[in-house]
Amino acid sequence: MMGYVYAIISSLLISLYIVPRKLSQHPPLVFSLLMSMGFALGSIIIYLLFPGLHAQEHFSWSLLWSALAGILWATSFVFFVTSIDRIGLARSNQ
Repeated sequence: MMGYVYAIISSLLISLYIVPRKLSQHPPLVFSLLMSMGFALGSIIIYLLFPGLHAQEHFSWSLLWSALAGILWATSFVFFVTSIDRIGLARSNQ
């Protein structure tokens, strides 16, 4: 049951995620680059300010797959943002 609740919540949040795109005038690639830089900067700041959050982490070679996943996610995000420009915000909701 909680899986359905989480799916609905995440669907609503991902729908709100694209609203800044409609408010900006940047091309999709520039918007994606700025969004990812903001996310990376926020993550680095949290990593540095709260060392207790990552105190138990250990390096794992299998985590290198996350680099490939990041590349795939970034590519799909550019396509997602481009599709929002073409079809409009109202049709982008889950």
